[in-house]
Amino acid sequence: MIGPEDVDIADQLVEVSLDVAKSRAATKRPAGARCKRALANLLRLALLVALVCWALPLQLGGYVASLSAALLTAKLLDSSFLPVIYPLYNTWAGKVREWAMRRVQMNRCCGRNGMQHSLPSATTLNGPAGTPAVTVHSIACLLDNYAYLIVDRRSAAAVDGGRMQFACAIVDATDHETVLAALETVERVYYGGEGSLRPVALLSTHKHWDHCAGNAELMRRIPTIERCCGGRLDFADDGDGRAVNELLDDGDTVELSIGSNAPLVIEALHTPCHTVGHTAFLLHATGWRQSAIFSGDALFCCGCGVPFEGTDAQQAATMRHIYLRALRTGARCASI
Repeated sequence: MIGPEDVDIADQLVEVSLDVAKSRAATKRPAGARCKRALANLLRLALLVALVCWALPLQLGGYVASLSAALLTAKLLDSSFLPVIYPLYNTWAGKVREWAMRRVQMNRCCGRNGMQHSLPSATTLNGPAGTPAVTVHSIACLLDNYAYLIVDRRSAAAVDGGRMQFACAIVDATDHETVLAALETVERVYYGGEGSLRPVALLSTHKHWDHCAGNAELMRRIPTIERCCGGRLDFADDGDGRAVNELLDDGDTVELSIGSNAPLVIEALHTPCHTVGHTAFLLHATGWRQSAIFSGDALFCCGCGVPFEGTDAQQAATMRHIYLRALRTGARCASI
């Protein structure tokens, strides 16, 4: 149980984080000035490269120019170039950047010949008496993203031929081809072959393409997926084909089941700041020895996602919310 001292710790964490944010803000240039400075530095670098290329022999100068152009483009597209990215995020230029980032990531991934950035892993959460309740399989996507396959081990139901089938859900389906390939592999290695898993729902932590681009195609290819869930404030006006058909608010639950088996309940946690409707998903049940929070871009192992659509106060409140829910359930975070 959470006691008053735990709430006090959470409140202290909020106060400390806000104090740090205020001190940084006091010494930070206005956003417009930072943007101008960043663009000026970029222009100086481009002029320097042009002078170097002009002074070199024609063929060598061409090579240097091509390489420099690629590096400058990558720097401009990189999220670390925030003084430029922030003001452009909600404009047409931000949409162009998102499209370009998507093309760059997909092309670089295709050049890996099937190699992923991380090895697959499987983590089992135990229920009462230590019996396996849920197994979570990580799926490496793109250059640094993850999707997750949640398999309800309690939901085993006999299908044709006596084979057992388990209900499952997919969190943050970035790339449908990668997810489909992983689903096939997991079925073969862990659950006895094709058809042993029955995907019934998709869960999207937020609206960015690298967390929900595969939703529509997965729903088209897997008829058993009828539900695609996401935060109301991110997906209420879904004009970009993300396929979300069930909007969630803080505290809402998603139930997954096959037949008459007891459903697996997943709770939605509204965790705004990275996006206004960012939603984490808590996997927990009474009597479980372990739990998990799928925190999307709200929380990583060593930080949090860029606060594109929130304030320092919102970020602090989100951290408090996750901290208290994790403390109450003993949950560990799965960051994407």
